Amino acid sequence: MEIPQEDIAFLKMAEQALSQETEEILKCLNQKDQELFRRIFLEEEEPGEAGEALGISRDNVYVRIFRGKQKIRKKWKERKRA
Repeated sequence: MEIPQEDIAFLKMAEQALSQETEEILKCLNQKDQELFRRIFLEEEEPGEAGEALGISRDNVYVRIFRGKQKIRKKWKERKRA
């Protein structure tokens, strides 16, 4: 199956926009938490594996995810109000 050239260009443009938006969302987290979120939510790595790779215990991975999600929600609520 061939994909028309216009569709490929659109897909690349959409992927780039999503990537930029994802980076903007993650900016409110520290570097280690950004990497943790990328590994778990973008690369679909298991939390235990991601934590091991970053030197974080499995329990701490879940704490960091919970707190990171709170920070992201807070940032985007504030951004919506502005």
